[in-house]
Amino acid sequence: MQVRTQLQKDLQYVFESFSLDCLYHLRANRDRLRRGRYCDQNGKGCLMYLLSETLPDSQRIYSKETLVKFFADGDETASVYQPAKWIVRIWDEQICSSVQERYGQSPNLTSDEIFEALDEFISEKEAELEANQPSESEIADTTHELLQV
Repeated sequence: MQVRTQLQKDLQYVFESFSLDCLYHLRANRDRLRRGRYCDQNGKGCLMYLLSETLPDSQRIYSKETLVKFFADGDETASVYQPAKWIVRIWDEQICSSVQERYGQSPNLTSDEIFEALDEFISEKEAELEANQPSESEIADTTHELLQV
């Protein structure tokens, strides 16, 4: 069993907060990922912006306030907000003692690491969905039962 690092756990937590469609959107828009700003005039955006880009306007992440609203209903101190906050900080290369405490002395997050974790997460979710799909015989049995009622 592979032991996940805190960074991997935080990325997984962030990915779990979005639908597969949002994750596919991020993967398809890898070339638009940027650091340091939520979005720019050239259509590029940060990790959270791209993940939320296909959501309704009221759920999109384009500022710190909308990030906190999305993950924690506006409460910056909420534990559910912490993984997203730290992922934004390490991605934006805002390395402070708190980031080092969480991720180690020389924390770094590359786009390759993001997309490797994303691909792994998507594969796991797709496998879960496939495993939970009823078989053709189960569908036929259910259909037969419904027709008899």
